[in-house]
Amino acid sequence: SDLFEIMRTYGSGGFFQGELHILNPVEPDYYKKVVEQELSTARQFREEFPEYNPYDVYPTSGGIFPFAWDDNGQRYFWLTKGEPDQWPIVLHAPRGGYWEKPVKHSLTDFLVRLVTHKLK
Repeated sequence: SDLFEIMRTYGSGGFFQGELHILNPVEPDYYKKVVEQELSTARQFREEFPEYNPYDVYPTSGGIFPFAWDDNGQRYFWLTKGEPDQWPIVLHAPRGGYWEKPVKHSLTDFLVRLVTHKLK
C-alpha cells in the first residue's frame, strides 16, 4: 500500500491543516491502541445496529479495518477484500449514521480526490 510511502514522506500527524489523521503503523504502540479501539467500536456498532452497518469487522474476511479519522467525526476504513494494495476505501459518518459505498482508489489518489472534492 502507498500508506508506508506517505508516512515516510510526510510523517505522522494531521493532513490538510490537521483535519485528517492517518494512522501510522510505524508507531506501533499508538497504532495498535487506536486500531483496537476503532475495531471494538465498529464491532459494538455492528452488533447493536446491524441495519446501519453493512460491513463485517476485521479480522473477519472482507471486514473493515480503520486507517484514518477526521475532525468531523468521520472514520475511514479499508474493506479487506483481496490483496491489501487493492482494498477499497469506505467512509463512515457516525453522526449521520451512514456508510458511503466503497471506492477503489489508492490512498494517494483517494486523498487527492478528497481534498479537491472529486471523490465519487
